[in-house]
Amino acid sequence: MGPRLARFWRDGAEEMESTASSGKAGPRQSAVACGAGNEKDNRLGEGQRDLSADPNALPVLPAEGVVMGVPSKPSPPAWVRRLWLVIYVAFCLELGMLLIVLPWKSVWHSNVLLADYPALRALFQNYFLRGLVTGLGIIDVWLGVSEAVHYREKKPSACP
Repeated sequence: MGPRLARFWRDGAEEMESTASSGKAGPRQSAVACGAGNEKDNRLGEGQRDLSADPNALPVLPAEGVVMGVPSKPSPPAWVRRLWLVIYVAFCLELGMLLIVLPWKSVWHSNVLLADYPALRALFQNYFLRGLVTGLGIIDVWLGVSEAVHYREKKPSACP
């Protein structure tokens, strides 16, 4: 890591520590206030060493949702995430099935839009292009199914 980047990380960590000590609720203070940490958590475990004196060491990253002491936007409610999931999965499945089946139907190459363009019509009859579009359809179906299978609700935290 270059000296500029190391300085950036070090200065950012010092800024976070200074905001925490100035009375503003930093990520560590809010975690302690909610009962997430205590003094035993701050001790080094067996085999760990203190890297705070090393100027090239990376600082400990703040809690999730906090960037350099500034909290991020709260996540949308659970019903909005579920609705988005249903719409996304339905869209992926429908579009994927259309892309899988449509290139092998006669509508694909015998339509009014391609009647005036014989070169484009020949391209659409190419089996490589049909297979490519079918492959995109398979990937689209896989994306929808994967999103539905791996969806997990976030557990609400005790802290606001």
